[in-house]
Amino acid sequence: MVTTSRGRVFERQYRGVLRYDELINADIQTNVPEASACIQEAVLCVNNDSFRAAMVMARAALEVTLEYAGFNRERLVDKVTDAVSRGVLTDHDRTRATNVRLIGNFGAHGSSARYVPGDAQMTRTDAKYSVEASSELVKKIVRWRLQTP
Repeated sequence: MVTTSRGRVFERQYRGVLRYDELINADIQTNVPEASACIQEAVLCVNNDSFRAAMVMARAALEVTLEYAGFNRERLVDKVTDAVSRGVLTDHDRTRATNVRLIGNFGAHGSSARYVPGDAQMTRTDAKYSVEASSELVKKIVRWRLQTP
C-alpha cells in the first residue's frame, strides 16, 4: 500500500526485482540514514522502471557514505581514491565504485556525461547492478567506519 501526496491509497504491483531489506542493514539505517534513504529510493526506482533515477540515487548513496566515513574531497572519484589508499576499498571495489559513479553521471546528465553507453540507453540490468554494487560498497564502508576508533 502506498499513500500518495493527495492521501490516496492504492496497491502497487511489486515486480520483485530488488528488495530494500536485502540491500540495507541496521548499521546503515542507524549511522547513515541518508544513504539508507537513497538506496530505498533507488530500489523503488528500479522496481518501477525509472532506471536513470535509480542510478543517480545509487551514486548518491555511495557519495554520502564516503563523506560519513571522513572522505570529504570535492569529487567522488577523489573520495574513492582516498578510500582505496587508506585500505577501506580494494582495487576491485574501486572498479565497482567507478562504474556506479559513471553510470550515475549518465543517469543525471544523459548524453552530456563522459560515459555514454553505445545505444545511450540504460537497462534494468544496468540499474540493478548499480544499486546492488552501491549497497555492497556502502556496507563495507560503514563496517570499516564502525571499526575505526
